[in-house]
Amino acid sequence: MDLETVLQWSEVAGNVIAVASSLGVVAAIVYAARAFWDRRRWRTLASLVEEWAEKDFRVDLDLPDDQWRMFTASWLAESEFSPSESIKYLEFAVLFARARTDFVLQRLAKDI
Repeated sequence: MDLETVLQWSEVAGNVIAVASSLGVVAAIVYAARAFWDRRRWRTLASLVEEWAEKDFRVDLDLPDDQWRMFTASWLAESEFSPSESIKYLEFAVLFARARTDFVLQRLAKDI
């Protein structure tokens, strides 16, 4: 191999490394944006549950499961979850909503 061939290969290798590193940066930015968006949606869900619990202080935590699913499905939609994500996360979101409601009711009971 002569010097010219080595220089050409080193230039090609440098370009490949530059492209690969830029793709890594783009992937990291996409991942960070997705994490921010997901966190925003779950916080919106939490605030909707809290508003509901604070508005109706007499919330019954022993509501039937169907009613919890109905309320939670509407909150998921308001929180900008897609329909497929709403189906995927519904059972977890029901548990989350019950726990968050219980937390809010305990906090309100202390304030009284």
